Amino acid sequence: MYIFMNKLRQITLVLIFCLAANVSFAQKTLESAKKLTAGEQFTLAEEEYKALILANKIIGDNYYYYGNSEISAFFSDTITRSLTQTYDKCKVIFENGIKNDTANHLNEIGMARVEYLMGNTSKVDEYLKKVNASLPLFTEKIKKIKKIMDPKRYALMLTEMAKIYIVIGKTDTAAALPLLRRAKLADPTNANIFITAGDAYLNVRDVNKAIENYNLAQSLDPQSPLAKFKIGYMYFRAQNLSEAIKFFEESLSIDPNFAPTYKELGFLYYLSGKQDKSKQNYEKYLELSGNNIPAKISYVVSLFKSADYKACIAQINEIFAIDSTINSMNRVIAYSYFEDKQFKMALYFMEKFFANTTPEDIINKDYIYYGKILGANNFGNRSEEQFRKALAINPALVELYGEIAKYQRNSKNFGRVAIAYEEKIALGAGAIDDYYNLGKTYYSDAKYTLADSIFNVVLDKEFGRYINYKILCYSWQGFARVKIDTAFSTGYAKPVYEKLIEEAKLDSAKNVKYLVEAYSYLAYYYLVNPEFLDFCASKRYFNLVLAIEPKNAKALLALSTKELSTAKCPEDEQK
Repeated sequence: MYIFMNKLRQITLVLIFCLAANVSFAQKTLESAKKLTAGEQFTLAEEEYKALILANKIIGDNYYYYGNSEISAFFSDTITRSLTQTYDKCKVIFENGIKNDTANHLNEIGMARVEYLMGNTSKVDEYLKKVNASLPLFTEKIKKIKKIMDPKRYALMLTEMAKIYIVIGKTDTAAALPLLRRAKLADPTNANIFITAGDAYLNVRDVNKAIENYNLAQSLDPQSPLAKFKIGYMYFRAQNLSEAIKFFEESLSIDPNFAPTYKELGFLYYLSGKQDKSKQNYEKYLELSGNNIPAKISYVVSLFKSADYKACIAQINEIFAIDSTINSMNRVIAYSYFEDKQFKMALYFMEKFFANTTPEDIINKDYIYYGKILGANNFGNRSEEQFRKALAINPALVELYGEIAKYQRNSKNFGRVAIAYEEKIALGAGAIDDYYNLGKTYYSDAKYTLADSIFNVVLDKEFGRYINYKILCYSWQGFARVKIDTAFSTGYAKPVYEKLIEEAKLDSAKNVKYLVEAYSYLAYYYLVNPEFLDFCASKRYFNLVLAIEPKNAKALLALSTKELSTAKCPEDEQK
């Protein structure tokens, strides 16, 4: 019996040791995976998260941080990754986390986060209702922290809930900040809470509050480069490049191996015109990221964002030499060739991208670039098709009507140009350029009455006070009215040209062209129509043309005719 009990005790100790070792290993590996995510090594991070889940399927945190890593990967690269693709992938991860660890509500937070990104607010509320039901009752007024069994876990849940609402362009501080205040009360020395608060304030451009929270995070965790990195990024967004560089370099003084800092510095030095330093930092980023294809892709994205399109093309060709099947690189190289004005190459790779993609992998920018690329290659109708697809996904992109008009005009499809401008104006998004260009389009399409009326609209609008547009509109309206009254039978264009002279004479040296145009019309007006016949007036206007353009052939020819050369005018007697 004694021997049996002794053996049982030994087996129990071994099992306890093994369990403790497994827990320790899991924690260490999860922290390692999270560090890879923070360092933007998303492919390596994904491998570790998958290994963790394979080793133990019932730990919900592994699923949650895996899903969060995928969200971070999307935000670091919205060029080669689509939101829909990210949503679908994260949804599977978080739902598996919910299924395999029902008591852990982090994955409901994960689901709420991706639903918020997709704009599904009712689903966000649905998931958070479940999360809130699992949390201890606690308010800022009733500060019973001690009654919460695990304040740090409680603070973590609140902080992760707050992150749902912190997204560039759609940050909701009214929802996020109360959660973070509760988190700070529960775990006041947690630097991550202050980093998250800083992010919230930064996204709503409250710079002072953002810096205050980042500095508090730095004081709580002086060994982390993240706070300095965030302040640097804040200055970068404010286009204060010198301050951004300063804080990024301070971040590196804390952790020389924090890869994202080198990537941002590479971008900043490029913008500052310091190409050698830019290249040096990008190379360091690649080195720290393993210099593998995922790192090279991240480098490509940075090059594209920094508008170094030639370098981007060269880097992608290096990737293709290793693996030519990465379709997202067909996308980026097509974008880059377009920006580098190599339109045929852009079309080749854009068509290759679409031939090898799936609907889930297409982002709206693909349709926009494809439209521009087709347009630049003089495929006006095909170009419009792509822009229409982009508008169907996001009707707020009203500037695309201008793109449709631009490329259809190049193809001389004036009817389609007019429709694009008409649609934009009908949406209430028409600017002065749109009205003006619509008038020119009607003229080019021989719709002279419509052209005349739209120029009246421009001139009647408040923005008609801008002298340059007034002159341009009077000029084009004059052209339209001449086409309507080709025989000068009504003198329909006369009032317009008189207005044009009035405006053009305010800067006659600059507006010679328009004065010649207006004087010439009035000269013919008094010359060719018997009802308005006035040879002296005609002669006077032709002489005004010659006064500013002495070699004007039409004026010289007209003045040499019998009617004008023999006309006796009062001004002739004064000479």
